[in-house]
This record gives sequence, C-alpha cells and structure tokens, in this order.
Amino acid sequence: MAELLGLPIIHLDRHFWKPGWVETDRKEWTDKVAELSSQDAWVMDGNYGGTMSLRLRRAEVAVLLDLPVWQCLWGIFRRSTLNRGESRPDLAEGCEEQLPDWWFIKFVATYKWRSRPKVLRKIAAEPHVRLYHLKSRRAARQFMNELRDAVRVETAG
Repeated sequence: MAELLGLPIIHLDRHFWKPGWVETDRKEWTDKVAELSSQDAWVMDGNYGGTMSLRLRRAEVAVLLDLPVWQCLWGIFRRSTLNRGESRPDLAEGCEEQLPDWWFIKFVATYKWRSRPKVLRKIAAEPHVRLYHLKSRRAARQFMNELRDAVRVETAG
C-alpha cells in the first residue's frame, strides 16, 4: 500500500521492540508514536491500542484486516516455525522470529471479542477517518486492486 501510494511505511513493531524482544517504556512509546504520526503522510502498520487515538487523529483512512482467527493463528504458527531465527523487515533488529508466547496466542485468539470492539469504537470516534473493514484475504486483494486502479487513473489524469 505504501509503495503504491508513494508514502513511507512505518511498522510500529519495528519502533516498539528493542533487541531481544524488550518492550519500550510506555511514556517513551507514546512520545515515539506522536513523533512518527506527526509526519505529513504515511502508511502505518500495527495495532497498539494505547496509542491508536494519537494515530487516528492524523489519519485519513484506517484499514482493518480482520481475518478469521484460525487464519491468524495458522499464519503465526507457519511464520514462527518456517522462519524461526530470521528477522523480518517489519521488526526491530535483534528481534528474530520465534515461537509465540502464550500471551500473544491468547491476544490473537480473543481479539475479535476483546479488542476489535474497542478498535472500532476508536475509529468511529474520529468521523474524518474512512474505515475499510476487510474480513478476508479476498477482500484485501480486491481492496489493493481497486487502490492500484485508482492510483493509475490519478497518475494518468
């Protein structure tokens, strides 16, 4: 999405985690997110409910990729077993792929009824933000195809 729009991509995980999967202090994190979201334009990837309102104030669009729980858990399992010990571009240096801890599995498994309603309320509280609520990989592909087409039309015109 960022590449299509010609915008910088900000992976929040890359900024939150310190080497060895050490969390950033809450105050430091809030300051960092305020700094990151103060840029003129961006595509930001990550959940982090505690700083979502900061980001939404500056956002025009929110894309909620809301896949079935089994797909999320399968993706985590597949990624953590196939890529164990490797780094990803969306993670900080020194944070290699590993098997998830119980807390993260529980977070993902209960997201739909625990966290998603809060996220949707936060987005709804910012009427200037247009929400794209994508509930399948097919919907995500369709969204990206439509975005690609819109960018082509805009650049051609």
